[in-house]
Amino acid sequence: MNKKTGFLLLALVTLSMGCAQYKMEIQEVVLPEPELYNLVLEKAAANEWDNVIATIDRYERLYVNGPNIQELRLKRADAHFNNSSRKSLILAKGEYQNFLALYPRYDKEDYIWLQIAKCSVKQMLPA
Repeated sequence: MNKKTGFLLLALVTLSMGCAQYKMEIQEVVLPEPELYNLVLEKAAANEWDNVIATIDRYERLYVNGPNIQELRLKRADAHFNNSSRKSLILAKGEYQNFLALYPRYDKEDYIWLQIAKCSVKQMLPA
C-alpha cells in the first residue's frame, strides 16, 4: 500500500468517526403532547408567528390525531394571517379554506369566513 492510499484510508476512517460522533450528539427531542401544545401557546402569546407555525407543523407530524389538532390548525391559519405579508396572507386564506374542508360543521364557521374575507381585502392593491 502506498502513502497516498494509506493517507486516504486514514482520512476516511477519521471522517466517518467524526460523523458518527456528531450524529450521536444530535438528538431529536420529542416533547409530550401537552408540553408541545403549551409551547405553541407561549409562542403565540409572544407574537412569534414563524415559530408558532413551525411548532404547530411539528405537533401535527407527531400527534396527527392529538386532542388539540383542530384548534392548532386554526391557530396556524391565524399565525399566517398575523404575519401580514402578501405570501402569508395567501397561505392563511388557503389554511382557512382547508380548515373548512376538513371540518365542515365547525361551530365558529362565521369567524373563518370573516378571516377569508379579511385576507382578500388585505391583498387588494391601493387605488
